Amino acid sequence: MEKLVSILLVNFNNKHFTIECLKSLMKLNYKNFEIIITDNGSTQSNYLKLKEEIKKFTPKLNIKLIRSNIKLYFAGGTNKAIKESNGEYICLLNNDTEVEPNFLDKIINYMEKNEEIGMLCPKIVYFTKPNYLWYAGAYLNPRTIYFSYLIGTNQKDNGQYDQIKETSYVAGTALFTKRDVIEKIGLLDEIFFMYSEEVDWNYRAKQIGYKLIYFPETVVYHKVNPITKETRLGYRENPFQVYLYTRNKIIFTFKNYSLLDIILFFCIYQLRASLFEILFSILQRKPKFLIAQFRALVMGIIIGLRRRTNRNCRKIIKQEYKYINTFKKYRS
Repeated sequence: MEKLVSILLVNFNNKHFTIECLKSLMKLNYKNFEIIITDNGSTQSNYLKLKEEIKKFTPKLNIKLIRSNIKLYFAGGTNKAIKESNGEYICLLNNDTEVEPNFLDKIINYMEKNEEIGMLCPKIVYFTKPNYLWYAGAYLNPRTIYFSYLIGTNQKDNGQYDQIKETSYVAGTALFTKRDVIEKIGLLDEIFFMYSEEVDWNYRAKQIGYKLIYFPETVVYHKVNPITKETRLGYRENPFQVYLYTRNKIIFTFKNYSLLDIILFFCIYQLRASLFEILFSILQRKPKFLIAQFRALVMGIIIGLRRRTNRNCRKIIKQEYKYINTFKKYRS
């Protein structure tokens, strides 16, 4: 008998993506699955339109739509869906993706035969350029100038990454895990809000002996723009991203790595990156960016130390939520 799989989607004011994703899920060969959609603080009109559109799928798909009146970001929205799910297997799936018909049967069959797998992600390509890779595994090392990067990004897919392999972390874009893994490591850490939350989740699974797997035998099509020099520079036009990327890498490092790795992370990677961002903010006369960068360094260390010593951050989460909401026009 097929094991029940819970596919979790998070929607925020982009119901068109969610609907197209549902259309691709209708074509799955594997039939024993449920879909939990968290509407993550969308406008009332967007939510009601999504609710109406979903009715067209309910005769064929087992869909549960849950609503949060405020934006909980990816970590909070996903945790809300996990709590409502019933599957033995859990799949975090970005709503701006489409999948192949063999998406579930290939992966669940492989995971059933390999109990040591904690988390797994398939090959991910660009939706608009499906012969180019977005994810083919990932690299994570605090002792290098790069710290982390996705393997294969922007490379033409000539089958060079068609081998199943262990990886440093698996992308939250299409992340598979098991309920018993979550019961052992806990939910996503909501202090991250978004960015690095799944990296932390991966790391916690790996620390208790589970393997992280890149699985290229099925493909996910991701509706993001190819990474170019312009898009990399565009990131620096978004203080919301600058703040969370910087802060969250520091939190993750303090929370999970040794004292030596923390020192090397700052010496080799973070100080260089922060100095560059500070210089950019000064030269471009962007005080809001400058404040965000300094605050990211301070709060990253404070929160990282609290998480490292297993102290809760309830008050800080509320304070941080108010702060990142000041970047409302930059959020996605």
